[in-house]
Amino acid sequence: MPTDSARRFNSPYHATPRAHLLSNGNYAVMLTAAGSGYSRWRDIALTRWREDPTCDPWGYYVFLRDVFNGHVWSAGYQPIGRESELYEAAFFEDRAEFRRKDGPIRTIMEVLIAPDEDAEVRHLSLTNEGSGLREIELTTYAEVVLSQPGADSAHPAFSKMFVQTEFVAERGALLATRRPRDPGQAQLWLAHFSSLDGEAVGSLQFETDRARFLGRGHDVRTAASILDARPLSNTVGTVLDPVLALRRRVRIEPGETIHVAFWTGVGASRAQALSLVARSLTTSRPLTLTSITSPPRWNSHGNGRPVTGSRNSRHSCCTRSCGCCGRP
Repeated sequence: MPTDSARRFNSPYHATPRAHLLSNGNYAVMLTAAGSGYSRWRDIALTRWREDPTCDPWGYYVFLRDVFNGHVWSAGYQPIGRESELYEAAFFEDRAEFRRKDGPIRTIMEVLIAPDEDAEVRHLSLTNEGSGLREIELTTYAEVVLSQPGADSAHPAFSKMFVQTEFVAERGALLATRRPRDPGQAQLWLAHFSSLDGEAVGSLQFETDRARFLGRGHDVRTAASILDARPLSNTVGTVLDPVLALRRRVRIEPGETIHVAFWTGVGASRAQALSLVARSLTTSRPLTLTSITSPPRWNSHGNGRPVTGSRNSRHSCCTRSCGCCGRP
């Protein structure tokens, strides 16, 4: 019988943070059992993160708010820090899962990295176990870096000044890029977008200005746009403190399950970033985990470490049950 190789944690509280690392060789995501962590592409930090085992307040988060009663929680434990009736973080070889139950809403968030793209997806399944209709507002939040972590830590205020954002309405995607300081410096483009399998309510909202998202005197745990239910301002351009935030509202009938996927990926140009968005939203890449899940190929030394070389050196279709390369 197959064995469950996952590491499971029924609490976000640990003296030493429990962490998990996912990677396809280029794109990497680190997550703690509380839902914090970072996203990186090679040696470039895409989202801001600082080592803080006490508060653990840095990461890429998904907020949820029940429109009818104002109840607010996170897809993981951080950053809201609200206790739930059920909480579990499970770390598998190819993904991380966070499960919660808050009132009538059961939430499952699965975090995966696409094997053939420089992208990650946070796939949320929301089930209404109550007897009445619910409307849930989902809001993402991540601070944009697009530079080496050391440079961002050394001069964060200076680093933030060179990031520009834009919204591509026809794709429903936010783009962010760092203006090059030298003529020969490579420019990386970060894309953030979503897809929905369910009933949407209202239009897509977005925000790229951290000050507008948080509000004066607030931090990410007490963000005014979340706790006070303020609409996002749809601000883009050259902002002093850039973030990427998308908001979708969904309607869930009793007993119904809806699915929302929030994608984040990088490209070497604006065209490549938009091409990534288009490929991810086409019907040939449906909103299912099987379309993006591919366990890593393990090396021949038997030391439990995944191959981290270029993807061009292996077939992206290969999994441990696939025979096209003759591997077990």
